[in-house]
Amino acid sequence: EIFERVAEGKRTLIVARTKEDAKSLRVNFSFPAEVAAREVKVRFEGRAISASGGGFSDDFATPYTVHVYEIETAGK
Repeated sequence: EIFERVAEGKRTLIVARTKEDAKSLRVNFSFPAEVAAREVKVRFEGRAISASGGGFSDDFATPYTVHVYEIETAGK
């Protein structure tokens, strides 16, 4: 499931894996045309993901994993 908020020049995505499957899951995200970010911050995890080709990918290793992504959109 995905919740999105756009405010103060930032797009925040809260993404939750809701399936009870033991396998790791790689998810690809695409930016809207007006977003040209190069980096996505993963809040509360102390890491960032490089964005390229109009999006980014991340792993959801276990069931019910939640990631909070922050994407700078100021000036877009």
